[in-house]
Parts: sequence; C-alpha cells; structure tokens
Amino acid sequence: MQNPIIFLFGYNTITADLSYAAKILNLCGFYGIPYRNQSCNNDKISLECSLFGTARLLRLCRKNGIDVISVTPHGLPHLIFSYRRRYGLLIGLILATALVFLSGRVLWDVRIDGEVRLSEKEVIDELRACGLYVGMPLDKIDADVIQNRVMIYSDDVSWISINLSGTVAHVEIRESTKLPEEEKSPSVANLVAAKDGKIAGFEEVRGDITVKIGDFVREGDLLVSGIRDSKTLGFTYTAAEGKVFAEVVDEYEVDIPLEYEKKEYLGNAYCEKYIVFFGKEIKIYSNIKKKTESCDIIDTVEYANVLSLGELPFGIRTVRYIPYEFKTAKRSENEAIDLAFYKLRLIEEEKGICDILKKELSGEFLGGAYKLRSKTTSQKNIARQVEIEING
Repeated sequence: MQNPIIFLFGYNTITADLSYAAKILNLCGFYGIPYRNQSCNNDKISLECSLFGTARLLRLCRKNGIDVISVTPHGLPHLIFSYRRRYGLLIGLILATALVFLSGRVLWDVRIDGEVRLSEKEVIDELRACGLYVGMPLDKIDADVIQNRVMIYSDDVSWISINLSGTVAHVEIRESTKLPEEEKSPSVANLVAAKDGKIAGFEEVRGDITVKIGDFVREGDLLVSGIRDSKTLGFTYTAAEGKVFAEVVDEYEVDIPLEYEKKEYLGNAYCEKYIVFFGKEIKIYSNIKKKTESCDIIDTVEYANVLSLGELPFGIRTVRYIPYEFKTAKRSENEAIDLAFYKLRLIEEEKGICDILKKELSGEFLGGAYKLRSKTTSQKNIARQVEIEING
C-alpha cells in the first residue's frame, strides 16, 4: 500500500540506461539524495525520488554526462497539474470543501408535517418570508421569533412548532379552519331567459310561471315572477327559483385554412448549466454564442438525492434553448375536414351542449379554407335569476 505522505507531496520515477546504474546510485549516495523502489530490468534502471530530490539528481546527471531516458511524475501535485484546465473539477473541489465547512453550520433541510389544504411549497414560502430557509446559519435561527411571525402574518396557520435536529428543521403546523362563505340569496327575484328558445318544461319551480310549454321566448323575457298579486292581500314577494328547460338553437362555424404557419425546429439546441448551492447559482457551462428570440426554453433543476434522504440543497440547473422558425405548410383536404370536426367537438364540450335533439352540418372549401357550419338544437335550462329591488 502506498504511503499517503509520499502521495501527498508527490514523487517521480527516473529511468536511465543500465550502464549508468552505478554512477546514478553513487551520486545519490554521495550527495545524500534519498530514493526508493530501485529496480533493474530490460537493460534499464529505475528508481523513485521526491520532487526536490529529482531536481538535484537531474542537475548532477547532466553535469556527469548521464542521459536520463524519462521522468514520470506521480502523486497529488501531478494530479492537480494534470487537471488544471478542467474547471468543473476545480469547482467541484471548491464545492466539496465548502460542503465540509458548512455541513454542521447551516440549515440543510426543512421538513413539513401537518399541511392539508396548503401545499408544502406554500408553507416553505411562508417560512422563508418569516426568516427560516435552507442555507441560513444555525446560530441565526430563533424558533420562537419565527413561530410568532408566522402566527401574526399567516391567515392559514393557527398553530406552528419548529424543532431543530442537527441541520434539519422539523416544522409542524395546524391550519386554521375557514368557514365557507355563505352565498347571499336575494329576498325578491325573477327568473328570466338567458337565451332565445322554445319552452319545453319546468322543474322545481317556485314563483308564478308566466310562460307555458310551446311558447317561444327571447333573451331577457320573464319566465317566473317573484311578485304575486293576491288581489285580496295585495302583493307578496319571493325569490323565484327552479329550472326552465327550452329547445335552444346554437350555431357555430369552424374555419380551417389549407395553408398555415408551422413551427419547425432548427436542430441546434443550446445549453447553459448552473450549480445551485443553497439557493445561489454559479454558471459552469454555456455553448451559446448568440441568443435568438424565436426559441423554446426548457428550464429544469435536479437536486441531489443521496440514499433516499430527500432533496439536498445543491443540484444542477439546466436551461436548454431550442431555436425554431415558422414556415408555410399545407394540409390535405381530408386533414382539414378531420381537424374541423375535432375543433367543433371541442367547442360543443366547452359550451356544455348535450341532450341534442337535432343537428345540421354543412361544409365547403372556400377561399383556400374548409368552412364547417353547425346548427344544433338541444334542450337546456335557460332560467337566470335576477334580483328585484323593492322600494317602500
């Protein structure tokens, strides 16, 4: 096993022709140059010397006409010199040193227990706003002060407890109970038509119905009145409620051009990489020469996860830029028809069209586009409650 002290300070393996073996060993002995692992094979002599000893021995060999075949460096100094241009390794060494230094001095993780309505990210954001965050010095954490801040400034937390265990903060919270807001019902209201249609039926109606089945009504027409004239007792008031169903006609038109602008990626994806360290970022790589506005940006952060202990406060952020340009493309007539029907179906789902009684479709190619027209007769509730103000 190699001596770690020798590896730390470095050494060289010196190789020369076997005919110079006696002279080299005599020089080492006369000038007190220590050496080790001396061996002779294949007409060559080799021995190991320290860096300082190698420099003295080489000078003496030159003075005495001894040709040294090779000097092979070993040890930590040579290793550092070999990787002097690899900045990633240098940054990694710096980060490793920083981690060793900071490992027991800063907060590494905040673990939340008890959140139900709130997400973990929302709780962590509130704690950060109140002075508790990953990377802060442990001696700066005052749990009582932070707990009071959260209780004062947060409307969502009714109780909180912060306990430090080494470099991890265990936070337990209890959420405040929010009572559902009661909707204020109007004391007097009518039901009016929200759309044009032909009355088809009534369901769970309260109030005086002013229309009958088969009547055609316009948007805004009175359907159910909340005011009743009892003739003998005078007017009585109520909030009209219920459902009034009507046959409603909906017309839609979908226009699909045969020529359209299509996004085409140029194939050259550019990238930037950052080391994320306790919330701070250090750029370690970039191959971007000139940024373009027309590009998709994909931004991802991968945090270290060692032995399933959870995310550690350092990782790699990667930002990818994928340039593109818009080019004119053409779709076939069949593709245009299929796309038109697909978009029409999306419109009907968005508008909540169901209970279809009749549907008329027509389509044509006109002006370089396919136009699909739809006329649908369906049954739906058209009643809309409108509050009435009563004076006196």
